[in-house]
Amino acid sequence: MQPVMNTESDSTALHDEALSSAMDETARALPGETLQAIARSGLSATTGSHVVFECEMRGGAPVPLKRSDSESALWREIASALRSGTPIGTGLVLERHLALVAEMGTEHPARVLAMPDKQILNKLQAIAPGGQISASELRLLKHLICGATLSEAASRDGVSHETKRSQFKSLSRKLGVRSQNELANKVLMHILLAPDMVENGTAVEPSDYFIDLTSEFMPFARTLQLWSKSGTKHRFVDLGPVSGRPAALVHSYIIADIRPDDIAFLHKHGVRLIVPLRNGAMARGATSLDVAAHLDHACEGIDLVRTHFCGERIDLFLDRSGCIYGIEYGRRWPERVASAAFVGACVRPINDTSKTGRLRAAMFSQALKNWKLFSLMMNLYTSRMRRPDVLRKFLDEMYQINSADLAILKVEYSSSHGGERGRKFLTSSAESVKHDFYHQARPRWEQHSKGAFPAAFLHGDQDFIHPIEEVRALAKSFGGVPLHTIPGAGQLIYHQHFAPLVAAYAGFLAQRA
Repeated sequence: MQPVMNTESDSTALHDEALSSAMDETARALPGETLQAIARSGLSATTGSHVVFECEMRGGAPVPLKRSDSESALWREIASALRSGTPIGTGLVLERHLALVAEMGTEHPARVLAMPDKQILNKLQAIAPGGQISASELRLLKHLICGATLSEAASRDGVSHETKRSQFKSLSRKLGVRSQNELANKVLMHILLAPDMVENGTAVEPSDYFIDLTSEFMPFARTLQLWSKSGTKHRFVDLGPVSGRPAALVHSYIIADIRPDDIAFLHKHGVRLIVPLRNGAMARGATSLDVAAHLDHACEGIDLVRTHFCGERIDLFLDRSGCIYGIEYGRRWPERVASAAFVGACVRPINDTSKTGRLRAAMFSQALKNWKLFSLMMNLYTSRMRRPDVLRKFLDEMYQINSADLAILKVEYSSSHGGERGRKFLTSSAESVKHDFYHQARPRWEQHSKGAFPAAFLHGDQDFIHPIEEVRALAKSFGGVPLHTIPGAGQLIYHQHFAPLVAAYAGFLAQRA
C-alpha cells in the first residue's frame, strides 16, 4: 500500500514525497525475499475488530477467494462500491467502514481490510488532541486516505467544495497537520500500525510492560522503577548478585538473551549489572522524544543507577550502540565515571557493499538527512517486524557477513521460545531503537573524555561489521586504551560468549581497583 498522493498541490506535500522517497531508498537495500515477507504482513499488523478478505485481482478489481466472504453483507457493500465506478486508489469509502486494498503480487493474493469507523476513531484518540472528530470529518478523512481530492470528495458526497474545505481545516487543526497529503499519510500510517487504545479488553500501562517481558523471558531478573528529581519515572532491569559490584549495563537496541547460566557467571565474578531502560524500550505506547530529550532521558537513567547503587562514581558497561550514551554521559559528567567498558563498539556507520551493509547504510543515511522522516520510516519497519518470519529474514540479512552472529541467532531461534523474546523485545522498543540507529550514524567518538577515567574495549575477533583492526586503531587513538578480544564472537557477544566477556570485564575492574 503506497503513501497517498492527492492532485491538489500544497507546499508541504514535499514532506510526503520525501517520506516516500526515504522509504523507497531504504526498501531498495532490502533483498527481495524480505520485501515480499514485509508485503505479505502489511495488513496483518492491525489488531481489533477489522475484517480481512483474501482476494485475487480480476480486471483490476479484488474478488474474494472464499465463497463465504463474497456472500457476506460487508463484501456486498464493497462490491457495490466497486460497481459504482469509483476509482479504487488506496481503498473505498463505505458507509460505516474504510476498505483498504493492497495488491500482493503474483505469488500471493490481494487483501482487502475493512476497518469500522469506531475502530478508526479509537485509534485516532492518541493523535487528535485538538478535539473529537465528527462524522462528516471522518467521512472526508476516509476520502482523502483513498486518494480523493477535496473536489472529488465533495462531488461524491453531494456537497459543496467549500463544505469539504471547512471540514478539512477543522481536521487539520485537530490532528496538527497542514496539508491534505500529510493528513492522509499520518492517519493511514497510524491506523495501520498503532495498537487499539484497549487490547483484549484490558488497558495496558505502557511503563509496566517491561515487567511482563522480564517475567516471561528473564524470570531470574529483578525489576524496579525510580523517579528522578525532575519527576520522570525510570525503569530498570537488575541482573546478578545483589551483593556484587554494581555497574550500569547501557543496552543496545534490546537487552541481550541473558540465561540462567549467565547469571551464574555474574555471581562467580561478583558483578551486578543494572540496566537503565531508555525511553520507549520494552514499552507500549511510549511518548516520542526528539534526539536531545532522548539523550537527556538516557543520561538521567544512568545517573539514577549511580546515585542509588554506586555512590559517587559509576562503572559503565556499554553494549554496542549503548557506547554512544556512555560517551555522552562521560562528556557531561566525567567526574562521576569510575570506568567505561566499550563492548562490541560501533566504530563508524556501516558502508559495506554487501546487502547487510547497504541496508544499514540506507537507514543511517536517512537518519542523517531528516530525523522526522527517519522516525516515521522506523515506525513502519519496526511494526512490520511483528511477524516472526519477517523478523528472522531481516536479522539474517543484517548479520549475514558475521557467521558468528548467525550462529547466535540460530541458537536463539531453536530455543523453547523460538525467537519470541527478540520479536517482543524489538517490536516493543521502536521509540528506543530508532534513536540507536540515529546515534550509530554519528558515533561521536571524538567527544569521549580521553584520560578522564579508565576505559577498555571488549570486542569479538570475528566481528566483520566493526572489524577488530578498526577498534584497535580507535583504542590506540585514546592513548593506548586496552583491547580485550573475545575469541569466536561477532557483534552479538552473548550465549557461549557471555562467560568470557564477564571474565574479561571482571579482570578489567580488578586491574582498575
